[in-house]
Amino acid sequence: VGGGFVSFEMCEMLRLANIDVTLILRENIFWHVLLDDTSGRIIEDALIRGGVTIVREAEVQEFTGGDTVTGAVLKNGDTLECDMAIVGIGIVMNLDWVKKARVAVRRGICANEYLETNAADVWVAGDIAEYKDVILGENLQLGNWVNAQMQGRCAGKGMTGKREPFRLVSFYTTQGFGTTIAFVGDVCMAPDRVILARGSRERAAYARIIVWNGRIIGASLINRTQDLAPLSRLIEKGVVVAGDEEKIKDPAFNLASLLN
Repeated sequence: VGGGFVSFEMCEMLRLANIDVTLILRENIFWHVLLDDTSGRIIEDALIRGGVTIVREAEVQEFTGGDTVTGAVLKNGDTLECDMAIVGIGIVMNLDWVKKARVAVRRGICANEYLETNAADVWVAGDIAEYKDVILGENLQLGNWVNAQMQGRCAGKGMTGKREPFRLVSFYTTQGFGTTIAFVGDVCMAPDRVILARGSRERAAYARIIVWNGRIIGASLINRTQDLAPLSRLIEKGVVVAGDEEKIKDPAFNLASLLN
């Protein structure tokens, strides 16, 4: 149940074990909360080729069974028989106890670029950290292990008096069903951000590059891992790409040339 990294990876592991898999999505496209239609459809194509049955625009009302699960009842009344249920539908931050301590929170625990909260001698790191990103110039909250690991290192240094800003172009990659998915930077869309589409569903290779104020701030990559390194450097260096949009959309264009 659910569309995201967890469900994608679990679907492949189950299919490698020759287990029949039905994937239930609340949206009409895989991972629609973060991806555009083309990205989602390419992933769906890979899942279907791998033998996964996709049920779209559906929600689970309840699971049936006693000691073991026997089925999933959908809100539309349909029942899907099953002997295993795996749910990956996101997370909700447990912030009540933090609020009581008068630590500032929004969606996560608020922090500055040093991962310091508003409370003295209290730092934050990992998925719950909503911090000031010195590279992108915005507040971010990211959920991946690379980001958490490096934030823990930065916060730990701060605790020992070696105060330095957290600086990282965050990224995450996964692969399955012959398809590689990668995120780099901030992949969330907003009305003032522009998408540059690089590639196509027909070629099953596609990059959705996000530009804000003339600079690349993030990208989602499907079967285009060759773009990951140059995009990371373009984000880190804050290279202005205004005027180069059509070049960037060309899948054959060398993104690294923009660094010169």
